[in-house]
Amino acid sequence: MTSVPDREAIERAREAGAAAGVEDVGERLERALATVAGEVYAEHTPEGLFLTGGAIAIGVLDELDATGVRPTGEAIERGVPVGAVLGGHAHDTATITKAGGFGTERTIANCLACLRQGDQCS
Repeated sequence: MTSVPDREAIERAREAGAAAGVEDVGERLERALATVAGEVYAEHTPEGLFLTGGAIAIGVLDELDATGVRPTGEAIERGVPVGAVLGGHAHDTATITKAGGFGTERTIANCLACLRQGDQCS
């Protein structure tokens, strides 16, 4: 799940929000994505989380009452670490975090493949 496909989409969303009289479009999207993640986690027990974008990651972790992410020392690629959730509803859930502004066309697919592999993720 993602809120935008590229930086231009961010600006288009802000402009559309401003035109509609809504100034906090980004914050609303971040909160909505975090809420959805919390509701999914309440009904199912995902084996892993892939969190892209710092604000999204923080929102989801807050929604799950997590206190942080413990790095495992593994990474999908440079700047895309593998970890485990600390505390809250998702304690010890495998987690991959990726900043929203970089990566190759294969980065997200590689992250999801790693999560499917479980402990073999590196």
